[in-house]
Amino acid sequence: MWLVKMFLTGIVLAAILLFAILNLQQEPVTVRFWFTHNYELKVQFIIALFGSFVLGAFVWFLFTIGHEMKLRGRISRLEKEKRKLGEELTALRNLPLEDVQPLSQGEEGERS
Repeated sequence: MWLVKMFLTGIVLAAILLFAILNLQQEPVTVRFWFTHNYELKVQFIIALFGSFVLGAFVWFLFTIGHEMKLRGRISRLEKEKRKLGEELTALRNLPLEDVQPLSQGEEGERS
């Protein structure tokens, strides 16, 4: 399975590299940011594409951290609940039996 993953990863990386090489000859593109009105940046297309990829990965990372913290809190809460239920179960198992009559000698043989 790992061989298939490595093969597919190699194909994807080769396609990205080919795309980058084919676009090196392009004239620069103008990048305008939404928070600035008068600022324009002229860069190669592949640099703009890579920059948008890095920015998207960073935003994804921030959202993932929030989700991860939420899940860790839930796991911690569930582990505490599990520990409390285990302690309660242990306490219930250790309670003495009430209203149970001990078996007499004759009844033991009949049950076996």
